[in-house]
Amino acid sequence: MDQKNQKSQEKNLSELMEFDFDDILMDDLPGESGQASQRGSENRPRDTQSAEAAGSQKTQQAEKEKKLRRKRGLKVTFDIATWVKDLVLAGIVLWVLLTFVATSIQMPDSSMSSTVAAGEHFVVSKLVYRFKDPDRGDVVAFEYENSNGHTMETISRVVGLPGDRVVIDEQGTITINGQKLSTSYSDGTTTYVPGQTVFPYTVPEDCYFVLDDNPAGTTDSRFASIGAISKSDIIGSVIFCYWPSSSWRPVG
Repeated sequence: MDQKNQKSQEKNLSELMEFDFDDILMDDLPGESGQASQRGSENRPRDTQSAEAAGSQKTQQAEKEKKLRRKRGLKVTFDIATWVKDLVLAGIVLWVLLTFVATSIQMPDSSMSSTVAAGEHFVVSKLVYRFKDPDRGDVVAFEYENSNGHTMETISRVVGLPGDRVVIDEQGTITINGQKLSTSYSDGTTTYVPGQTVFPYTVPEDCYFVLDDNPAGTTDSRFASIGAISKSDIIGSVIFCYWPSSSWRPVG
């Protein structure tokens, strides 16, 4: 019995001697173990946070670029819409001006020289005769139909008003209602054209007798194909020459 007890004690002592005290030390040092565990857990989230931050930056950058592209697209669309609006408004204004206010005309020949030269360009007021009738001496632009049936435009001067009795005798003397025409723009004479308008000539209602300042002119009321021009055929009052620039001047 004693031998058995002795052997049992030796065995227990041997097992005790072989016991790994490191396990106990590791268990008894929770701070170090916790710190190591914490360091590991800290390292992993930092990598994850860095990746998430990088991904967030890329997303934000992509959103910024997307907004910038959208903004640029909206600006281009707005610029185009503004350009179209301005073009339409300019077209409307131009149409109103040319229809109701003013237009331009080029003198086709020398019928009005030296007051108006062939090839010169003039501004014509279409508004003035909406408020008053043409006066004697006005330089007007008007339409007429030539021998080929084409509508033409030219410039001449009003000398006879509705109801006036106009006479141009064979010597070319011009009389209006029995009085010789003598003004700053005419010495009261022109060229008599036989076989055309028959004198004395009474100007019809709403019509005007026009004569070219150049006696050799061929587009005025002396010619039966034109005669007295209707008020509706008058384009407007010739205001000034604008081209060529060296000839800029008012017309009267």
